[in-house]
Amino acid sequence: MKGSIMAGKQLDVVVEMFRAYLLNQGWSIVEEKDLQNGLQLLVTDGMTKVPIDCYTNGNALIQGPAGALKTELQTWWKQQKASPAAPILQDRVVPPSLRTTVEKFRIFASSQGWSIVGRAIQNGSYQLRFTSGSTSTSIDFYSSGKVLIQENPSEMRSTLEHWWQKQQAGQAPPTLWDMSISPPKQSVEDTSSLSPALSPVETKVMAHIGTDEAGKGDYFGPLVIAGVSVDEDSAPRLLALGVRDSKQLSDAKILSLAEEIRKICHGHGHIVAYRPERYNQLYQETLNLNLLLATAHAQVIASLQKRTASRLALVDQFSHEPLVLAALQKMNCDIAVEQRPRAEDDIAVAAASIIARATFVLQIEELSQSISVQLPKGASSPMIVTVGREIVARAGRDALGKVAKLHFKTTQEILQR
Repeated sequence: MKGSIMAGKQLDVVVEMFRAYLLNQGWSIVEEKDLQNGLQLLVTDGMTKVPIDCYTNGNALIQGPAGALKTELQTWWKQQKASPAAPILQDRVVPPSLRTTVEKFRIFASSQGWSIVGRAIQNGSYQLRFTSGSTSTSIDFYSSGKVLIQENPSEMRSTLEHWWQKQQAGQAPPTLWDMSISPPKQSVEDTSSLSPALSPVETKVMAHIGTDEAGKGDYFGPLVIAGVSVDEDSAPRLLALGVRDSKQLSDAKILSLAEEIRKICHGHGHIVAYRPERYNQLYQETLNLNLLLATAHAQVIASLQKRTASRLALVDQFSHEPLVLAALQKMNCDIAVEQRPRAEDDIAVAAASIIARATFVLQIEELSQSISVQLPKGASSPMIVTVGREIVARAGRDALGKVAKLHFKTTQEILQR
């Protein structure tokens, strides 16, 4: 009897490891079915499907035709079995009093791209172990509420300790900066004319604001608009940090960079984020995404202009009409505005693009947790329709409106069924 219980626990941990990895990669489990001595997960990256047989002895067999998805899964699983963390394929049952804290650490580790395993330890305590390459860190959770982060000094351990200190102080930045969710009251006033274009690389950087958005093309998740103000002091530090267009970076790297940007540009950043429910309300009022975007970009710029020396704002262009300038006029914000395509080559806009994307990643993960379904990113994956139909079947159309942008044509495809 005891042997069968331990075997079941080993199976649970193997499945949990795959779930965490798939979550980090943005892949989904479309089906689960029992095997004689385990559980089969049918995994997809939106294009191909690969079955993974997980067994009670702690092993896993990745099947299906050869392809990129199968190769990546096999490579990752081989690394896990060779990892020092592999022997911790034991009890994953978390004591009820520790679940909230343990889950916070799990979500954070997933956002960093670390591998996660866990086990129960003595006296009702629990241990998580995170691994990235050859680096590992273990965290012990005690029923008294104490959390002990262990192992040798490393970047991973420092990152965990810094993040946990902020959690304890109530200063964890779920949205990385001050967030607004509704625009201020507006009034009308004239403004100055446009200034000359900014040079993307300058020896001497003029203080200016850069804004960019994330989530505009994603069916699930929020719309986020972020702004960063840079000057002669912060711009070289951001460049040295490796700040560049967020589309060139992985989500794990974006989350890491966003925290560093927040430190360098402390007090010089602002975010407007519309979660899907609020976004759908605003879209019904305007029926024009560009107008909605213009108001949000203007709100970010106006907020930053009040507390910085910036007299110029650069916007990654989303419309040929001067909508942002018009919105700023209504807000009594006297600042020059330039809009141009591919503005992410400017350091302020690049920093804003990273902050916006990091906020989107964190919030879509929160939404996924709230409905216990992993929400796919983007707008073209076949999994989007599958997940949408699952949400509607389980909780109704109103539930879809809390996690998705309903004006997308995808909504019609989901509801056709």
